[in-house]
Amino acid sequence: MGFCGELMAITSHPAHAFLLSMPASGPDGQNVRDHVSSFLDLMHSEDRESKRGLVDAVVDFLHKSGLKEEAGSVWEVAAEKNVYPDAVKRKSSCYWLINLHVMSDGTAVIALSRTLAWFRRQMLISGTCPSRIDIVTGWGRRSRVTGASLVREAVENLLSIFRFPFFTENNNNGCFVGYGEPLSRWLVQSYVERMHLL
Repeated sequence: MGFCGELMAITSHPAHAFLLSMPASGPDGQNVRDHVSSFLDLMHSEDRESKRGLVDAVVDFLHKSGLKEEAGSVWEVAAEKNVYPDAVKRKSSCYWLINLHVMSDGTAVIALSRTLAWFRRQMLISGTCPSRIDIVTGWGRRSRVTGASLVREAVENLLSIFRFPFFTENNNNGCFVGYGEPLSRWLVQSYVERMHLL
């Protein structure tokens, strides 16, 4: 970990012990979720931006290191503990917004995968499917930023691999939209539950 690891050790920051003692994911990932939950409880005095930055770095690192179950578990706990309060919003009864634009590309892929899996589970339990899902990656029609968006590219790649029925609307390249019967047919597919492992 180099200098940052030494600094965390010297200051006794809870992140140091958290990272050193991160367990490998058990069969259901509960051990990782418990570990992350305990850590985030220790971080109660930290502001949301600090927590979000650390969680983003950890999920991105785990994802890019091939530890995708662990990355998914960290994301799920962070979402439960409201570290990303604007990541998933209900716009109306069956219309949802998934906002990924404040995340790194690896975190965005994990967040999107686990959120779509959650939608699938809710649909199977309730029998009700979202009528529309907007996936915001940023760098769309109101952005002043130019060039390639790593989050947008990573999300588009994931959605293409799994043939998500998305499109961009009103020339807004920073938002993918899925709705109606194509969305319902897609969400029922079993692979939606395991997308984060790709």
